[in-house]
Amino acid sequence: MNDETTPKPDSEPEEPKVQTETAQGQSTVAEKAESESQPMDNPESTSATNPYAAPASDVGSLAETEYEYTGFWLRLVSYIIDSIIIYFIITLPLSFILGQPNMNMQTEADFQAFYSYYGQFSFVSFFLTGVYYVVFWHMKGATPGKMALGMKVINAKTGEKPSVMSLCLRYVGYIVSAIPIFLGYMWIGWDKRKQGFHDKIGSTIVVRPRKGGNPVEFE
Repeated sequence: MNDETTPKPDSEPEEPKVQTETAQGQSTVAEKAESESQPMDNPESTSATNPYAAPASDVGSLAETEYEYTGFWLRLVSYIIDSIIIYFIITLPLSFILGQPNMNMQTEADFQAFYSYYGQFSFVSFFLTGVYYVVFWHMKGATPGKMALGMKVINAKTGEKPSVMSLCLRYVGYIVSAIPIFLGYMWIGWDKRKQGFHDKIGSTIVVRPRKGGNPVEFE
């Protein structure tokens, strides 16, 4: 009589284990999809943890490292260039439009006519010259004279483009700089940030690409 013994399986089926791993995989995929669908509340923290994220923009630091203050003599040269341009596009045409004053002043009426002409000429010339400066400062960041020497007028506190109001105050400040024997202009040579009185009034500084000078510092 032969006793045949049925062999027992060496191991149990692994179906429960496979099901467990499948469930874990689905849970991981669901969590990943949920995290990707959520908006980034704090981009700075994301960029700090993600090495592939774009660096945050820092205009102030960029300007500070790339620009330096412009001194008195270079600004004087730029002023001469602008003065020549203004003479041909404003002063000369205006003298033809308003005519020439009567220089043979013998009577009181002659003096009054001369002062009237001089007042009109000065007012219109000052206004048109102001338009020249403010428009170029606002649109290009500098007048042609400053652009020729690589200069730029920026906000003294932020390094950004000044507002129109600040630029208007800066132009009016030219009068303040000129009144005390041009002390406001000469102040550029002594000031740490190379600011004249008009720069301080308009809260501006004049800078150029750095060539070894002290870097710009914002307030």
